[in-house]
Amino acid sequence: MENLFWERDYAGSKATYTPAKTKYVSPQAARFLVKRLMHEASTISASFGVHELVVFSRLLGVSEFDETGGSFYGLYSSGHDEQSSPPLPNYCLRKLQWTKGFKNIDTVLQGLTSTSLFFHSDSLDRDSRTVFEDAEAPLGNKLDITHAPADAEVRSEKIINYFAMDDATMLQGEYQAPAVFNPYIENKIQELSKLFDALFVDGGILPDVNSLRISYTFDHFDFMKS
Repeated sequence: MENLFWERDYAGSKATYTPAKTKYVSPQAARFLVKRLMHEASTISASFGVHELVVFSRLLGVSEFDETGGSFYGLYSSGHDEQSSPPLPNYCLRKLQWTKGFKNIDTVLQGLTSTSLFFHSDSLDRDSRTVFEDAEAPLGNKLDITHAPADAEVRSEKIINYFAMDDATMLQGEYQAPAVFNPYIENKIQELSKLFDALFVDGGILPDVNSLRISYTFDHFDFMKS
């Protein structure tokens, strides 16, 4: 529903209208749109008690798509290492799940759910902290793609997307598994999944109600308009 602010009744109420249905969305276009919503959330912010606003910038993101849908894990850092009271998170871990849908925008988005969890790395065990320390380290050749050997174990076909950055570079890409693979990226999928499940138990550090904000690299959602 859209407001027609210049159209009002006698009491001053604004008229509304329902935009025409969006054009047909193909399966390929649906996946492309969902991939953008996953990977192009550039900053996440929220308020935490006396701290008016904490901003988290993207550090690492990995997604997998198959015939049924897709999933994404994104790690974001605030750059705040100091302890405070109440505790201030220095990381955000964002998970998206998508059950495949296409034909129109509503169907695409109805299958999409996202949860962002905030936490301080000092609250986790040593093995978990290694995940962020590794993600913060120089990339070097971690993102080099390797062709799978002919006798490699057969896995289900998936499309893997990723972005990663360090102080000097930002790299992103896509590859088709199992024809090629990247051990670093595929290990991160498993590590972030395990970390998210552990954090989800207690919810991490909860932000103020209705303070969650997400900024994307694109300015507005043209795809939601007819």
